[in-house]
Amino acid sequence: MVDMFHKTVFLLDHTLQMTESCGILLDLDSSSRTSSRSQPQQGFCPSFISPTSKSLWTCVVENTLEYARILWDVFSDHRLIRVLLSNPQSTETLNGWDKSHQNLVFMCEAFAKAGPPLKNAGAVEIGIKSAIAALGEPTELQSQIMEKNKYASKVKNKGRVICFTSYHLESDLQEYFLNTLIHHNKTDAAVDEILPIQECEFVLVSLHPMGKERKPRISTTGFRNV
Repeated sequence: MVDMFHKTVFLLDHTLQMTESCGILLDLDSSSRTSSRSQPQQGFCPSFISPTSKSLWTCVVENTLEYARILWDVFSDHRLIRVLLSNPQSTETLNGWDKSHQNLVFMCEAFAKAGPPLKNAGAVEIGIKSAIAALGEPTELQSQIMEKNKYASKVKNKGRVICFTSYHLESDLQEYFLNTLIHHNKTDAAVDEILPIQECEFVLVSLHPMGKERKPRISTTGFRNV
């Protein structure tokens, strides 16, 4: 079944902003937590491991992989995920719609090859173009329908773009997404094997360190028949 949840594109900010600490300290030494609840015993060796924290990038990667794991466990081949990294001057694609790319082993290796965020500032506009283009690429199921009907217009093509970034949540980015989507349907979709997008949901998640939060944190916008 080709519905809104058949195709989901994760667009991850892969720039300097995501290297910042999330602001939550993690105590990695279990012995120090145990000793704090009772009197130190004779001969007890104090911890030399200082509390640490994750970067915003680490939090994003962990949550993306956990979301994918749950989705694939529950829905198997019926829900597909595409992950794109928005670099300062380009977009990096970690996987495709092919079923062989829809597993944690493949995704973990892809994240490892991509490495940490680049040490340059940037925005996600370039990534948005690539995310919409990815939604226009047919999946195996959609290709089978196209072969039977001989016309791409007969194929329903809906999907979601979930964007994780430290970008300020302002209406101009949503407007940019809409304009890019309209441009895709008017020009790019005229090319063979590229599908128009009848309905799309854009979820923008703003990530900031604890104590530096900016409101709103999450914005969801739906576009239909654009």
